[in-house]
Amino acid sequence: MNDKKIFKLLQEWFPVLELREIPKKKYRPIFQQFLAWMSAEKLGKHSQAYLMSVDSENPHENGLEQCAILQLMNSDIRLAQQQIRNRTIPLCEHYAKHKQVIGKYYNVNTQVFDIVLEEIYELLKSKKLELIIIYAE
Repeated sequence: MNDKKIFKLLQEWFPVLELREIPKKKYRPIFQQFLAWMSAEKLGKHSQAYLMSVDSENPHENGLEQCAILQLMNSDIRLAQQQIRNRTIPLCEHYAKHKQVIGKYYNVNTQVFDIVLEEIYELLKSKKLELIIIYAE
């Protein structure tokens, strides 16, 4: 599948993107151009995004609140975020308490990241969604 077909497919999935001009061929392979094209929109007090950015250093910043599709489906995003916190905060507290024993080579954020993705996946599965695009810098 060529890159233009990907942009056209995204326009079919997200009708608001039909209003945006597909970038010229030389710019389509540049990820920053793609991010700009898919950028979030401000609607009232809320932002809507078609890509969710997960901060690897702070996985609780995972973009769920801005996810346009979940907003349109009236998903209980706060509940999902609370479930993520309920699972990750004890893990982080345990690591902080026992960091000397566990060692500096253990990356607790990796495990937290897995939990975040697992909870997002469960939320999407409950809505019968089949594809989500998540990126991390």
